[in-house]
Amino acid sequence: RLYDIASFLPYTTRRKDCRFAMKVGSYYKDGQIQPKHFEKTARLCEFPAHEVIKMVGDMASALPDLAHAVLQEMKQQGVAHPVLDQLTDLLGQRASQISGAFMRQ
Repeated sequence: RLYDIASFLPYTTRRKDCRFAMKVGSYYKDGQIQPKHFEKTARLCEFPAHEVIKMVGDMASALPDLAHAVLQEMKQQGVAHPVLDQLTDLLGQRASQISGAFMRQ
């Protein structure tokens, strides 16, 4: 999922219509995927659904700080481009939205 999100975030404003390479539950589009779809997928894989929800929520919570740290490291190494700043900001925003949705479960 992170690859899918990172590959389209800086390039479109119609994110809810973007289609991921792999589905969650029966859904491919970002705007359709909800925590219940991760739960369904977990059950199909015989994995505790509550653990999947916690893992996704934890990853989403950690992502903004980690993305910012990677961006700073890249800049220190001389790698800079406006799209990297934009991607870091958008990943943080999207991760906060996801974190909120998964923490309510």
